[in-house]
Amino acid sequence: MIATKGRPSAVRLRREFEERLEVEAQRTRRPRASVSEELGDEAVRMRRFPGIGFMGSERDRRACLLGTGLEVVLVYYRKYPEDVGWLVRENDRSAEEGHRN
Repeated sequence: MIATKGRPSAVRLRREFEERLEVEAQRTRRPRASVSEELGDEAVRMRRFPGIGFMGSERDRRACLLGTGLEVVLVYYRKYPEDVGWLVRENDRSAEEGHRN
């Protein structure tokens, strides 16, 4: 796959936002345009799918359900499947019973 640049666009930013954007670009050691594009993309996705948020480092962003801790459970399950496996089995069993009733 060949990476191409998008078409140029001009956006007027409020000074306060531009300053926060610059701080974030410096903090992450990434170009301002890249940080701006990523933030904009996440904002559009969050608006389109209410309740979805993003977590993780700049290089490892992933969607999560806000306020549920589901991403935390998933990470914990990957590390300690035996601790959570019985809950998964119980949930599957309850769902099967619900379909039979």
